[in-house]
Amino acid sequence: VLKNDLKRARQAYQNVIDNEPNNPSAHYYLALLDRHQGHLKDAMVHLDKVLAIEHEHLGALTAKVSLYLAQNQPAEALSFVDQAIAQHDKNVKIAPLLHQMRGEVLFSQRNYENAEAAFQEALDLNSDLVAPYLSLANLYLAKDEASKAISQYEEMLKKQPDFVRAYVGLGTIYEAQGKKPEARNMYKKALGINPDFAPAANHLASLLLEQNEDVDRALELARKAKAQMPNDPQVASTLGLAFISKGQYANAINE
Repeated sequence: VLKNDLKRARQAYQNVIDNEPNNPSAHYYLALLDRHQGHLKDAMVHLDKVLAIEHEHLGALTAKVSLYLAQNQPAEALSFVDQAIAQHDKNVKIAPLLHQMRGEVLFSQRNYENAEAAFQEALDLNSDLVAPYLSLANLYLAKDEASKAISQYEEMLKKQPDFVRAYVGLGTIYEAQGKKPEARNMYKKALGINPDFAPAANHLASLLLEQNEDVDRALELARKAKAQMPNDPQVASTLGLAFISKGQYANAINE
């Protein structure tokens, strides 16, 4: 699969199934392969086989919800998750993750009130999870409740102080609020943890250019972001602006 030889990969998984019809891993990876190639109905068949063999297979549970959403079937996704919650409500490992999935389905439908309740239920069951904090932050931002989003990012960082996405999330909120020094500090913290984290590099470069400060550093950061995210239009725009600020107009045109 890593070499993109999908035909050989499919045959390898099928050979395993021929010898071990109840091998959940082989069915699961065939499902992922079918999903990758756009064979969504076949993918669903394999996921159902996985769950018939191993009903607590978290990868298959997650993939099936994702597959329903990919087919624009949120009602089916929600019904499936609710059934899974009823089946696994005593499982301390799986139950919180299922409530997180439920929240994601509801959030995708802009059912913010029930999505918030689902994310909170996931945290009530396992406060060490990071995903619900991130989901709640995104939900509060969607509702234009920045202070609540900030609180979720801060709680997330108490659990995982090196979670760079949280620093970038805080930075973007502060930047939108006009708190440029605070935003810059958040981006710097993210880059202090991961110097190659492209979103932080791009945001900090853009902020430096906007304030006409340290253009050389901005260009360095913009180039770093471009190397990591070559097809992102915002990254290309930041790099182009950095070239213009340096008087490198020919390079700017190429961006």
